[in-house]
Amino acid sequence: HHPPERVWALLVDPVAWNRWSPWYARDPEMKITYDGAPSGVGARWHWESKSEGHGQMQIVAATEPRHLDYVISFDTHGQAVGRFVLEKIDTGTRLTWRFQSDAGWNPVARWFGLLLESWVAPDFEQGLRNINRILTRPPQAASPSS
Repeated sequence: HHPPERVWALLVDPVAWNRWSPWYARDPEMKITYDGAPSGVGARWHWESKSEGHGQMQIVAATEPRHLDYVISFDTHGQAVGRFVLEKIDTGTRLTWRFQSDAGWNPVARWFGLLLESWVAPDFEQGLRNINRILTRPPQAASPSS
């Protein structure tokens, strides 16, 4: 139902993540700062949250409107790589959100990586539902001017 370009706009702009990411919804007091590019490759944002921890994300690759890669760094738990893949299909866009952490050979880090992936899977599903909900919502009518 949604063309890739509309979906893309919610992914490539870090500020737009506030509208659909379940992490921001869980902590309205989250402190977010942005630097680097305003969108696309080089866009970077940092967050501090009592419930969601601290870390940063950066968009590292973007081919509009086909895929977007980012690196997410967690406070003391290393980093992971995420990727959105957009495929145009007859009914609109198939959006896939992938996540990969490299825990190396350290057994504790590998255990944490598996635990982290089990934690984020429901969040990814919620985020994808939120994107669909935002794109399905009818456009706001213009307010009459006084």
